[in-house]
Amino acid sequence: LGFVIWILYLVPLLMSVWLTNRYSPFFVAWALTIAILLGSMISGSAQATQSDLPYRAIFILMLAVISLLAWEIKTNYAELEVEINERREAQENLELLTRTLEERVALRTQELSDVNKELKRDNAERRRVESALAMANQKLNLLSQITRHDISNRVFALLVELDLAKDVAGNDQIRKHLENMGKTALSIQDQIAFTKDYQ
Repeated sequence: LGFVIWILYLVPLLMSVWLTNRYSPFFVAWALTIAILLGSMISGSAQATQSDLPYRAIFILMLAVISLLAWEIKTNYAELEVEINERREAQENLELLTRTLEERVALRTQELSDVNKELKRDNAERRRVESALAMANQKLNLLSQITRHDISNRVFALLVELDLAKDVAGNDQIRKHLENMGKTALSIQDQIAFTKDYQ
């Protein structure tokens, strides 16, 4: 069998990488070393050939190196798995944050859209009220002009009547009262003209 027997010893050592214990390659290497030493003691082949003992020692040393490599592979694999899990968790958190950010942006956009619609409605209502106020103001100005004109015409007619009454009145006292009434009518006419100029 030659070296095939030695290679068969490596199979469990290499398979120890998949065991759950972190130090399982070392345990398997120790078990194989003990098996090799027990085998050489039981078989007595160590006394038979002198070259067999160095081969066994070299193979035990090779088992130690391979177990160290297997342990290193196992450790790196565990660290890689932890790093992959951390990255996966970070990716999931990032996706969750992205989704919540999109939801918050959509919600904020909807709120801004609602506020914008409300502002447009308020502006339209304000324009309507301003238009109604301007129309009412125009009507009031027109009514004021008409009323002022009517009052001015009546005061003028009153002054004419007072002048005619003064000419007809024979009593001085009545004439004096008529003059006072004319002065009052003139002051009313002046006030009407003042309010017209003020507007």
